[in-house]
Parts: sequence; structure tokens; C-alpha cells
Amino acid sequence: MRILRLKISSLMVKKMGFSLFENLDYMEIMNVWQYSQTSFFSIQKLVFKKEFQFLLDDVDSLKEKMHATYLQILHRKNNEIICILKQFRDSGFWPIILPGAWALIPPITVDSEYILLTLVAPKEYVQELFRMVKMFTDDYTVLAVERMDDVDRIEELLGVKNVPRPNLSLTDRQREVASYAVRNGFYNSPKRITAQAIADNQGISVSAVNEHLRKVERAVMDYFFGEKSKMMDKKKKKWYQLFKRN
Repeated sequence: MRILRLKISSLMVKKMGFSLFENLDYMEIMNVWQYSQTSFFSIQKLVFKKEFQFLLDDVDSLKEKMHATYLQILHRKNNEIICILKQFRDSGFWPIILPGAWALIPPITVDSEYILLTLVAPKEYVQELFRMVKMFTDDYTVLAVERMDDVDRIEELLGVKNVPRPNLSLTDRQREVASYAVRNGFYNSPKRITAQAIADNQGISVSAVNEHLRKVERAVMDYFFGEKSKMMDKKKKKWYQLFKRN
């Protein structure tokens, strides 16, 4: 079995017949209690476009927009809500993905550009999954992968920290500089150490410190928030090779 962290263009959502971003800027499926091809019971964070904020005052209209048979708002702040939803859709929520031994692992985030999701699937199903996604878009990246073949790690892999560890491809020097910066409060507010102090400790220039930290920050942002990467095609090839070897 494999656990995969994927970033997929939101173009796939539009081609699947969903009109989420007529009203929404952002959606996060925070947890799921019951899932099938046609029904979805979950806690979601929804951020509405300002001009559609009025929908939050009309629960019946909101239920209709979200294809929900049940909706309860747990928290609201301006145009953002956290709610419990029971949704139903005849054509299914992921009609391109064939039924099988796979499952989505929350959280799942969607904005106007990308879907970020984690799923567990048999190794032999992975290439079929990629083939189906490619029917809708070539704009996707495997951000991380984890083998689930150790029974002692199942709770860790599928527990609260269920997103596989990233392969950030950092150099030893980048890790040293970033680790020193974090330990000494460079990212605290206010900062407890300056870039100059880091440079003095590491025996490098301030510009080198900033460059190392910039590359680390970019790698982390790409993993957690799906920042666009010009290396997308190279990453795909690398993951294909990894799956073939394993």
C-alpha cells in the first residue's frame, strides 16, 4: 500500500462538473465520518466570495448550493464558516476515480488553482490513478509518498499526523542553516536572532544565509500549501521511477 500527497489543478474539479468557485474562494474538508461515491458527511471550512456572503444568512439556499441534505454552521467569521455537512450527489463526488481499495485521508483543501489531498491506495492502483487524473489535467504533482507495509507504523501513518513526510531534497548545508535559524528564534515574532548573526555563526555571508533559507522556505511552502513549481515535470518522472523500483 502507498500513501500519497498530491497537488492537482482545480481544472479537474471544473471538468468533473462542480461549480464550487462560482461562490467560494477556498474549501477545506477538515474531517470525514462517512464517505461513498454518492454521499459525503464531513466538517468543512468554507470561505465565500464577498459578493456571496449573503448566502450564509439563508441556510436553505446554502444547502442547495452545497448539494447538502443537512447543514449546521458551527462557527462563522465574516465570509468564512466551519460547518457540518451531509451531501449527496447522484453522479458521485469523485466520478473519475473507480471504486476500489483506496481512500481519501483528510484534510483535503481546494482553491481556485489547486486541490491538495492525501490518499491511500495499493501500489498497483497508483499508475491507474495517475492515468485517470491525466484525462482531465496534466497539471499535477506527487508531493510525497509513504510505503505502508509496517504494521507498527499504521497508527502513525493514518493517525492525526496522516500526511506522509515530504522529500524536500535539501542539502546538508541548507538543513544546518535552517535548523540553526529555527532553534535560535529567527522565525519568532519579534526575531531573537538576525541573519547577520546566523551568518557569523555559520561562517558564510548574509546573502548566502538568505538564499539557503529562501530555498528551504520554498520547499516547505510547496509541500504544505501547493506553491507552483517549475520542476513539476521532473518531479513526475522521479516519482514514476520510484514506483517502478518499489
